[in-house]
Amino acid sequence: AYAFGVTAAGVQFDALLEGDDDDESWDAVWESSVRVGPDGWTAELRIPYSQLRFAEGQDTWGINFQRVMPARGEEVYWAPVTRAELQAGIVQLFGRLNGLSGIKPSPVLQATPYTLAGGSRRESDVVPGTGSAGFDGDVGVDVKVGLASNAVLDLTVNPDFGQVEADPAELNLGPFELIFNERRPYIVEGTQIFDLTVGGGRDGALLYTRRIGADAPIIAATKLSGRTPAGLSYGGLAAATGDNFDPNRFYAASRVRQELSGQSYVGAGLTAFSRLSTDTSPSVTSIAGAADWDLRFADESWQFEGTAAGTARSAGDDSQVGGALYVGLDKVSGYLTPGFGLRVFSEDFQLNDVGRFRRSDIFRLVGDFRGDSLQLA
Repeated sequence: AYAFGVTAAGVQFDALLEGDDDDESWDAVWESSVRVGPDGWTAELRIPYSQLRFAEGQDTWGINFQRVMPARGEEVYWAPVTRAELQAGIVQLFGRLNGLSGIKPSPVLQATPYTLAGGSRRESDVVPGTGSAGFDGDVGVDVKVGLASNAVLDLTVNPDFGQVEADPAELNLGPFELIFNERRPYIVEGTQIFDLTVGGGRDGALLYTRRIGADAPIIAATKLSGRTPAGLSYGGLAAATGDNFDPNRFYAASRVRQELSGQSYVGAGLTAFSRLSTDTSPSVTSIAGAADWDLRFADESWQFEGTAAGTARSAGDDSQVGGALYVGLDKVSGYLTPGFGLRVFSEDFQLNDVGRFRRSDIFRLVGDFRGDSLQLA
């Protein structure tokens, strides 16, 4: 689901909702207006169809409205969502908006070019006391093309990050690297399709897009993402990075996920990385693949989820092959929610060329039993 919100001060919020997770890095273009009166305040939202992916002829949409009142600690939904159901997600509990007709998805064609020019003058290093002038420039473009109502192609050449929000400062006192949200526009579009976590998201993910461009500037990248009316989501991504427009690192990722009834799904993903050899480091190639599933049963109050993954990596004469398995069985609705999980990660399992992974060489079987306290007034 697509979420749009606005405060009484006119501050906007948007996100993508999936299950009980929300992706706040998604940034849509829409309008809102608020008015404060003696009896409260009202809001009006205008959301262009170009920001939504839907098929023509889809005349029934899921919809919900939420009002949050921090002073009272109160949240109100138009289509009711009880506290016992929150862990299982809220999208499947939306109400229905019927009777839509004559609505067509808007075609998407956006291009964002940029140019940069600069000059400097300083004392010459060759002849002291004389001036030396230098000039430089740069050019690049981001392009978004809607191939169909539910498929988008993103292209970028020598992208510019001048308009991208900076990461907040964080102090890392732990043994693991910090994980930052993706903010670059051409990657954020459709990024949720590539989500394939290991260990239920607590241990890592097959793709961590912040790896791309972390060691060298991005020269060019392309991404295709979409979803069929039958509920099959798909995505493909490729990028080349290097200094001075000389590519020496290559990234690739693909992902498919088939939705089943309710919130259940099965999926698979594949990533690849290649780094050319240099005078100081050998060449590196790596491939990682995984299959994941999330199956709900007993009126979607129970969840059986898991990931099976494998990696192969070579760096010069050194090679590693590893595997990982995670399965979990949890009750996701109700006030008493037991859960069980099994994690098996081999010593040579390695995702960090394209993805992220915290630690390997683990065998762990855990179980817990949680109860949500009730307060009666």
